[in-house]
Amino acid sequence: MKTAGFFIVFLLYFSSLVLFYIILPHDFQITYLAYIALISLVFSVVTYTGVIFVFGKHLAWMKENIRKAMDYIRNPHMKYPEEELFSEFFSNVMEMFRRNQEDIKRDIAKRDEFIRWLTEEVNRCSYELNRKNKALMEKEKNIALGHLVATIAHKLGTPLNSISGHIQLILSNNRLDYDTKNRLTIINQELQRIEKIIRQALDVLILDKQKTEKINVKEFLSEIIDFLLPSLQKEIESIELNIEPDLSVIHSDPDMLREVVINLVSNANESIHGKGFIRISAGKFSDGMCYIRVADNGVGISGELREKIFEPFFTTKHKGKASGLGLTICREIARVLGGDIVVESTVGKGSVFTFSFRDKKEGKI
Repeated sequence: MKTAGFFIVFLLYFSSLVLFYIILPHDFQITYLAYIALISLVFSVVTYTGVIFVFGKHLAWMKENIRKAMDYIRNPHMKYPEEELFSEFFSNVMEMFRRNQEDIKRDIAKRDEFIRWLTEEVNRCSYELNRKNKALMEKEKNIALGHLVATIAHKLGTPLNSISGHIQLILSNNRLDYDTKNRLTIINQELQRIEKIIRQALDVLILDKQKTEKINVKEFLSEIIDFLLPSLQKEIESIELNIEPDLSVIHSDPDMLREVVINLVSNANESIHGKGFIRISAGKFSDGMCYIRVADNGVGISGELREKIFEPFFTTKHKGKASGLGLTICREIARVLGGDIVVESTVGKGSVFTFSFRDKKEGKI
C-alpha cells in the first residue's frame, strides 16, 4: 500500500517534468529523461515522507480521540490524565482566586475597623471637649454665683442678726403669753434656718469640706416628710416612702442631703396640678453608689428645658416665686458628695429626679 502510494507520487512528478520540458522552446534530448527521473525521485521521497509524517501524526491523534470517545460512551465515569491535569490547574486558579478574595475581605475588615475606631475616638474627644467646656462654663457661673451669694449673705447677715437679737430680747420678757412666745420662737427658728441655708449655699459654692455623720435613712427621710407635709398641696393624695433593706444606715452630710430632698420634694409638689402623688425611694446601685429618688406625676419637663434646669437662676416658675438656685445647689452638693443628679421626664406624665452620692465612713471627708 505504501509502495503504490510512493509510485503514484513519483509518476505524477515525472510526468509533470517531462511535459514541462517538451513544452519549452528548445530541443528535447533523451538524456534529459535520466535527470527528470532523478529529480522526480527526490521530490517524491521528500513529499511522501512529509505527507506520511503529517497524516500519520494526525491520524494517530484522531484514532486516539475516537478510542477515548468510544471508551467514554462505554464508561462515562472514566477519567484521563489530561482531565486530571486540567482539573488540578483549574483548582489552583480557583484557590488563588479564593485567597485573593479573602485578602481583600480582610483588608476591607481592617479598614472598617480602623474607621470605626477613628469614629469612636472622634466622638469620645468631642464628648470630652463638650463636657470640659460645660464644666468650665459651670465653674465660671458658680464663681459668679458664689460672689453673688456671698454678697447677699453679707447684706442679709446684718438685718437677720438684728431681727434675731430683737426677738431674743422680746422672748426674755416674762410677761409674754404662751401663744406669743411660741410664735416668736418659731420665727426665731426660721431665721436660724435662713442663716443655715445661706451658710450651706456658701459652703457648697466655695467647695468647703462637708461633715460626715451616721444617718438612719428611714428616720432621716421620715423627719423631712413630716416637716414638709403642712406645705404640700391638698390635692396631693399620697407621699410614699420606699427604702431598700441594704440602705438602712449611711455615712454622709445630713444637712446637705436634707437640702437636696427638700428642694426635690418642693419642686415635685409645685409641678402637680390637681390630684397627684410623690414617691421618695432610696437604695444602692450595683457599683455601691447610694441614691435618693423623688418621682411625681406632675406636668413633666420638655427635652429643651431638661438641659437648662440645673443652670443658675434658671426657673420655669412665675417670676418672684423662685430664685432658680435650688437645682443648681443640688447638683453642686452631688458633686461635693462624689455623685450626680439626673432627671427623667415625660411631658404630661411626670418627672423622676435621681440624686446619687457616695457612702462615706464616719469621720472621713
